[in-house]
Amino acid sequence: MKIDQEEFDRKAQHILDTVVKPQVARYEKAKAEGTLRRLTEEIKKDPWHVKLRRWWKFKRWMWKHRARSI
Repeated sequence: MKIDQEEFDRKAQHILDTVVKPQVARYEKAKAEGTLRRLTEEIKKDPWHVKLRRWWKFKRWMWKHRARSI
């Protein structure tokens, strides 16, 4: 199986331009504005039952996506 290097490079550049760079830009903007720190502090202040619900939702999400990858 041969890989066309030019096509691969073109597709990789497209992914970088449309997905990676915008995400990095949003992260840098949020970091500069202090949004990430504020959200982290707000999450830490949540009551225990909210933290537990968030943890269970994350665990369900992990199991759901793990089942798909197997």
